[in-house]
Amino acid sequence: LVRQVDETLGGMAQASGSYQAALWLTAAVLALGMVLLAYEFDRDAVPCFQNAAALDPDEFRWHYFLGLATTAINRETAISAFQNALTAKPGDPWTQARLGELHLADGKPTQALSFLENAVQSSSRPSARTLQALARTQLSLGDVDAAKHTAEKAVNAAPNSRMALEVLAQIQHRLRDPGAAVTLARLQELPDQPL
Repeated sequence: LVRQVDETLGGMAQASGSYQAALWLTAAVLALGMVLLAYEFDRDAVPCFQNAAALDPDEFRWHYFLGLATTAINRETAISAFQNALTAKPGDPWTQARLGELHLADGKPTQALSFLENAVQSSSRPSARTLQALARTQLSLGDVDAAKHTAEKAVNAAPNSRMALEVLAQIQHRLRDPGAAVTLARLQELPDQPL
């Protein structure tokens, strides 16, 4: 059904030849893709964002959402989509953070570091997710002191974030920091969070 709707909308946009009609159809395709993405039908959302990007290639959102939809499916496609999003909206901190996370997951911490540092610097309030990814990157590159400082910022940004606390505890343990016991106690106090 999703493919049929997507193909119909794409065909209508080509047949209409009208710029306004193409914009309207792009918005409809995006809305369908957003619903599919929200309900974790990532594979079904991909053609929606691909068509939206083809109809309006200068729009940042289509590339960004395509990157989100393909992150778990195909990292190379996700990286390409996020790079296209950065071309459309240079310096976007969310896009830089996602690129950093992907490079870190691919075992490329040096590339990850650049994107994550830029994401933190270009955001007035960096997210705990971005900060903890930066801390993990710094730790993987051996900069334990910077990693601890960044992990502490992540915990301050989201005091009840299990992920941020786990990263901080790991760093504190590595440094033989007595604060690790306090961090571990805080972790044990948190309720289990569903995946």
